[in-house]
Amino acid sequence: MLLNKPGYINSAGNLIHIAGFGLCRGLGEYDYGQYESEEDVSFASGACVLVRREALHEIGLCDDLFYMYMDDLDWGWRGKMFGWDSTYVPSSLIYHEWSKSLSVSKKKFYYLELGRMIVLVKNLTLRSGLVLSPILVVCEVAVLVNAILTGWFSEKIRSYAQFLRLFGKVMERRRKLLMQRRVSDRTILKSFVTELNHPNIGRAGIALGKICLEIFRIVDAAL
Repeated sequence: MLLNKPGYINSAGNLIHIAGFGLCRGLGEYDYGQYESEEDVSFASGACVLVRREALHEIGLCDDLFYMYMDDLDWGWRGKMFGWDSTYVPSSLIYHEWSKSLSVSKKKFYYLELGRMIVLVKNLTLRSGLVLSPILVVCEVAVLVNAILTGWFSEKIRSYAQFLRLFGKVMERRRKLLMQRRVSDRTILKSFVTELNHPNIGRAGIALGKICLEIFRIVDAAL
């Protein structure tokens, strides 16, 4: 729940879009009991999460490649690769002081896009990346357009530059992770979503989500 907006939801379990975006389910909605079912989600919000010791031992800590944001998404994705699920429990109530100013800052867009590139390259096999390339390209163009229109294009370019600096470390961890994983991309990606309501996309998110869904239906068999 949002500490600074009583009665409103921060996250009822987080979802991963197949292009690597993290989505807080229910963000900004008034809580009238619409999320009262215990269910598996893509990942748990890093604001507060309870982890089994066995899972922590096997999956490891959050990756230090992430300075801010996306570390919890990567952690949940990595957990799925090892066969662990993240579960949303509605009886667990947490109040999170969410920074409204940072939520729309250029700095946040920079870290979100840098993190998205890291998780895609680190966690997807080459085959999956190629199969999903139509979706990834469409989403990347949409992000660039939004960045130009809303004034954070320089931060988007800076995220590319920083990713190239980190590329060697990303690939090193990718090789180790793909050797140890137990669950296939096909299984994991089927648990992700195609709907897209994300600040890096803007108002085009609804239409883009429908495009992603249709493309995914076509390429799904090739995963």
